[in-house]
Amino acid sequence: AMQPWWHSIATINQYLKHSGGGSNLAGAIESCQVTLDISPPGRKNFMLIIGSGAPPSMPSSNPQEAAVASASYAKNKGTSIIPILIQEPASIDDVDSAYFRNEISSDGNVFVSDFDGLEDLQQNLLHEITCQA
Repeated sequence: AMQPWWHSIATINQYLKHSGGGSNLAGAIESCQVTLDISPPGRKNFMLIIGSGAPPSMPSSNPQEAAVASASYAKNKGTSIIPILIQEPASIDDVDSAYFRNEISSDGNVFVSDFDGLEDLQQNLLHEITCQA
């Protein structure tokens, strides 16, 4: 039986531990894709990458290239990747935004929001996902 999406989120949250400092975007994408690889056939897979917009800092050698390789692998497997950057829209760094738009996103879209705007963003994401499904 198919589980609702919130069941998956609750399961993921049980295993997440904040270790502080840095981000391993490549590892996160790979872990998510492993889970998506075992999803029921015929289902369109989406990966929402939620972060500060700062470029990845891990693994220690070539973290940005490693994240691009992981994203390319996931996209080649049919997964749609949607980056969501949580920060004040006026303070977003265009270079970082371009990295997520050009290298990580499946369709060149990057959503930017502060925490207060996440509820409104939910509607935009729902539209984005249902148009692709």
